[in-house]
Amino acid sequence: MIALALATLLARSASADPGGAPSEPGPRPVVVSAAVRPLLAPASAAVAGSLASAEPAARIAAARVLSADAAALDLLAAALDRETDAAARRALTDALARLPLTDDQLLAAVRTSEVPTARAYAAHALARLPTDAATAALLAATADSSVVVRTEAYRALGVAGDRVAMNALVTAALREPAPVARAAAATAAEALAGAPTVLPDIGPDIATVRTGHPDARPAAARRLGESGDRRAYEPLLALARSTEPASGQAGVTALGRLGEARAVPSLLALLGTSRGRARYAVLAALAELRDESSADAVTALLRDTDPASRQLAVRALGWIAPDDLFARLAPAATDAVEEVRAEVLQVVARSTSPTRVAALQRALRDASPFVRAEAVRLSADAGMTDRIPALLADPDALVRLAAADALLALRPPGAAEAVRAAAKRARDPEERAQLDEVAARLEGGGLPMPAAPQ
Repeated sequence: MIALALATLLARSASADPGGAPSEPGPRPVVVSAAVRPLLAPASAAVAGSLASAEPAARIAAARVLSADAAALDLLAAALDRETDAAARRALTDALARLPLTDDQLLAAVRTSEVPTARAYAAHALARLPTDAATAALLAATADSSVVVRTEAYRALGVAGDRVAMNALVTAALREPAPVARAAAATAAEALAGAPTVLPDIGPDIATVRTGHPDARPAAARRLGESGDRRAYEPLLALARSTEPASGQAGVTALGRLGEARAVPSLLALLGTSRGRARYAVLAALAELRDESSADAVTALLRDTDPASRQLAVRALGWIAPDDLFARLAPAATDAVEEVRAEVLQVVARSTSPTRVAALQRALRDASPFVRAEAVRLSADAGMTDRIPALLADPDALVRLAAADALLALRPPGAAEAVRAAAKRARDPEERAQLDEVAARLEGGGLPMPAAPQ
C-alpha cells in the first residue's frame, strides 16, 4: 500500500539527501510546481501559511486541506522535509498519498518538480503504473541529482520496469555512487529478474466493473484490487459508489486492497451514509489504507448504536494506529458489549505503545472473565507482573489459571509461594492439580510425581 510504503520515504527524506534541500527547521518559501498546476485552489491558498505554524495541530489541519489539491505536491513535500513532529510528519506523508494526482501529473512531477522529496514521491507512486511512459520517466529519474529520487526510481523500476530497466538496474548496482541507492538498485534488479515477463492485462476486468453483468463485477473488482495497478483506481471508485449492494461493497473492498489513499475522502463520505454490511466494508477498507485523516470519523463510530460498527471501529483504529490510539479507545474499553471490549485487547496485542498499559490494567478489572483472562495473558507478554499475583484470588477459575500460567512465564520473586497458596484454596480438584503443577515447576522440582498405585 502506497501510504504505508511512504513511511520508508520519510526516513530517507532531504535530511539524508546531499542533493536535496537543507534539513534545518525554519520558514521556507512556498514552492508550487508549475508542472502540476499553476495556482493553488482558494481553499489551499488560505491554509498554506499554516504549514509554518508553531503548532503541530495547525500544520496537520493544513495538510489535510492541501491533500485535496494536486497543486500542493511541492508545498507538502517541502513541509515534510523540515517537519520534526512525528504526528505532523505522518499527516504530511498521508496527505501526499491522498493527492488527486493524475498519471500525467505524476509523470511531469518526477521530471520537473523543484522539490526532491516531491520527485521522489512521484517516482514512488509510478511503481504502480506499469506503462512505457512510466518506465521511461523512472529511467530518466535514475540520473537525478538527488540520492532520494534515484533510490525511489530504482525501487519503482523493480516493480514496474521491463527488460530495458533491468540493464539500468544492473549497471546502477555496480556503479551508483551512493550506497543506499546502489543497494536499492541491486534489490530491484533481483525483484525484476523474478517478475513475470508479461504483466496481466487488467483491461477486461476494468470493462467488467464498468459495464459487465452485475454478477461478474465482484470477482473482477477483487482481481483489480489485488493487481496493485494504479489504473484500476477510477473504475473501482465508480463501482464503490454503485447503488447495487453487492457491486458497491465489492468496489469498496477492492479499493482497500488496491492501497490507493486517494480513495480515503470518498470512503469517508460513504462511511457517513452507509449502514450494515456496506458500512462494515468501508471500515475494513479504511483499516487497510491506514490513513491518519480517517481516525476522527472512525472514532466517532465508537458511540454508534450498532455494536458491530463499534467493534469494527475499534479494529480499524488499531490498524490506523493514530498517536493517541488508546485515548481514542477509552469509550470502547467500557462498552456494554463484551465483544467490543475484547476487540480493544486485540488492538493491545498488536501494539507496542507504552500507553497500552492503562488499557490492560482496565481490562484486568473487566466484568467478563474471558476479557480478564486475556488481559492476564497480554500483561505477561508485556512483562507486567505487579497485578498478576492478586488475580490468583479472582472469582473465576479461568482467570486464576491464566494468572498462574503468567507467573510461570514471568517467574517473579514469590511466584511459587503465591501459586501454592492458591492451590490450597482451590475447591475444584482439577484446578488444584493444575495449580500444583505450576507451583512445582516454579519451585524447580519439575512436575509432581504421580501417586503410587494402591
